[in-house]
Amino acid sequence: MKCPRCGADSHVYATRKYKDVLLRRQRLCFNEHKFDTYEVFAGNLDRRKLDETCRGIAMRKHAWHIRRVVLASALTATELARKLGVTEARVRQIRSRARESADAR
Repeated sequence: MKCPRCGADSHVYATRKYKDVLLRRQRLCFNEHKFDTYEVFAGNLDRRKLDETCRGIAMRKHAWHIRRVVLASALTATELARKLGVTEARVRQIRSRARESADAR
């Protein structure tokens, strides 16, 4: 691992458990800078929480994609709603919020 201060390589001189979920590794770079890194125990991860997190990230990514398409398109709200699989009200809402934020600038 590289040192955050100087970018030199480093080595681990101590490893300890931290709060039963993390490993705290104390590192020393070749320019004598000390820093810590924390690693998650793979066995302690709750699969349900991890799946919920991944699903939330995918949903946000999909929502941003829809927003980009709506703002870039000149199609009517009805055509866009059919194309994207959302309601016409959602298309209008995205466009009105974009106009409001542009007016605020």
